[in-house]
Amino acid sequence: MEEKDLNLDFSNNKRSSQISTLDSPDDGSPGKGTFLKSLSFRLSKRNSKKKDTQEEPGSPEKKETTDLQHVIGNKLRNSFRSSRKKLDINSSDNKCDNMFVNGETLREEPPQEKEILSVMEINEIITQNQLERAFGSIQVMEDNLLKEYKKGIYKSNESEYKRKAKDVDMLYDKLFKQMTSIVKNSLVQEDQMDEQMVRSVVHIIDEESKKNRKLSVEEAKLVSPSLGIPRKWKTLWKGVIKENAMERVRSVPMASTTERRWLADHLELLNRNIVQDLLKVKNSLKPLYPDEYDVFGTYVRSFNDSLSSHITGEILSKSLTFSQMHGLLDWVLNIYISDSFMGHPDINVTKLSLLDDECIQRLKSDYQSELQMTGNHIRESAKLSKDLETPTFHVCMGELSTFTERLVSEFTSFFSGSFTGLFVQYLVIYVNSFLKLRNNPNQSDAEPCTQAVTSIDNANDTLKKHFFKVFSSYTLPYFKKLITKKWLSQRTDFNAIIKSTKEQCQYLKYLIAPLDKEFVNDVHKHLVKGYLTEIMKRKMSLTMSQRKKASQIMNQEGTDLNSAVQDLGSAHEYLFSAIHCIAEIICLRKREEIQSKLDILYQTYPDISDEHIFSIFHLQGIRRSKKTLLMNYFRGLQRMEPHPPPNQTLFSEIENSTRTTCF
Repeated sequence: MEEKDLNLDFSNNKRSSQISTLDSPDDGSPGKGTFLKSLSFRLSKRNSKKKDTQEEPGSPEKKETTDLQHVIGNKLRNSFRSSRKKLDINSSDNKCDNMFVNGETLREEPPQEKEILSVMEINEIITQNQLERAFGSIQVMEDNLLKEYKKGIYKSNESEYKRKAKDVDMLYDKLFKQMTSIVKNSLVQEDQMDEQMVRSVVHIIDEESKKNRKLSVEEAKLVSPSLGIPRKWKTLWKGVIKENAMERVRSVPMASTTERRWLADHLELLNRNIVQDLLKVKNSLKPLYPDEYDVFGTYVRSFNDSLSSHITGEILSKSLTFSQMHGLLDWVLNIYISDSFMGHPDINVTKLSLLDDECIQRLKSDYQSELQMTGNHIRESAKLSKDLETPTFHVCMGELSTFTERLVSEFTSFFSGSFTGLFVQYLVIYVNSFLKLRNNPNQSDAEPCTQAVTSIDNANDTLKKHFFKVFSSYTLPYFKKLITKKWLSQRTDFNAIIKSTKEQCQYLKYLIAPLDKEFVNDVHKHLVKGYLTEIMKRKMSLTMSQRKKASQIMNQEGTDLNSAVQDLGSAHEYLFSAIHCIAEIICLRKREEIQSKLDILYQTYPDISDEHIFSIFHLQGIRRSKKTLLMNYFRGLQRMEPHPPPNQTLFSEIENSTRTTCF
């Protein structure tokens, strides 16, 4: 009886290990191991309970239990022996990859099989933008169909294979159309672009290209040409980009050719929209693609090709006027590669040619032909009759007056508030052109010629005033931040003024006489006046500890300003010392030293008033009694010196923000 009890003790470690081994999913009998464990637990529990329960010898119940245990124990031992024969854990044929950790058996999870869906189900999840899931399901459907075909299942029913292959092909097409829509919408959408969808598209294209490299020769020679062959989705993706670029270019509105500004407005919109699209590609889309896709370069080339086709097919096919040809040539040759378009700092692609050489030469030839017509009109009229030459010339001069007025009006309207290098370049070109045109009408004293001269002079005056209006609007916000507490700790605003002077105003060096020096000298005076105006506003008073630092800053900024205008070629030497004189006064403490500097300041700038001097003392922050003595000394200088010559004014053009009634 003891031997039987020992044999039935399934809590023993050795038996437990065997039962665990039998509980493998690779055994041909699912659930067998689980049943044995359960039975072992119940029998062990029954044995344990039997030990705790006192029963009478010879009891029928005890005898029945013993017999049952004996029978089951024999069956289990036989089962274990047969199981050992079937399952050899150390055998190389064992397919169950088990790992033993701390005496316990761990089984790796078998790889999950790809989901098998019907055609309708796959079509539905494509519509729901579950792209990766749909792609995996289509792959499974395609692979299964290929395997069945190779096994010869469809030899007797070729039409059935073609029908299923057509379903697979249809699903792939539907999936790629959905991917195409996502790629195009990623450029159009503003703040709602689904980055995960774009990443899914990239992942699917990558996976499709990997699958193509694994195709066998047999799979590539199947009956259906659309099944089991490379679909080249990466190449098709580039085609989608090109198609999208063309759609974006064609979507730009173009007014009727009867409108006067139809071409200028259209080119301006093309410029703005394409730059916006390319900036979005670089900032938002490029991070979603691997580097090998070169997504930014692909979009740039696509927009360049689309724009070239658009100009050749939609614009050059129309009848263009002389001014429109001039504007188009300038846009193609200059604006397209400027910093406002492809030369934008964040795009910086200037090596692309918008039109081929043949097209550009044809456009230039048409432009030259139109240009020669004006001279031909005059020469041909003289051939007809001598008395026609002069009237024809006068008509041209009358048109010149109208032309200059309209050109200046359009230019000032277009560049109304942006102080850019492009604005200054155009202004220099127009001013120089007007100066050259002015020489021809002087050959005659006729009224049309004198009117043309007056119109040209007025045009240049208007252009000059507009230049300083735009320049002042740009620099004024920076000037307002000078001579403040913040100014003592950083020079950001002053540096912005100097930067614009160096970069934008450098084109003024190309002006021809006599307006070249006039423009540059006035730029110098504008900068000095703007700086001194902030001192005269009495925005702050310096403490003793701040005076030295403020003086150093003003001296350095005065030096930087002088250097910038010297590079431009300023001839106003008397302006160079204005800021330095005031900077030296601010850091002085002794009254005698301040009086000495006042002498120099008044001798150099005799148009300076007591109001200006008071503003300087206000900035210096000296005490009231000392200020009164110095003001009295300055009034004495004013009584001794004559008024300044009219061409050497500076402070008389600078207003004080407040008036002083007494000192």
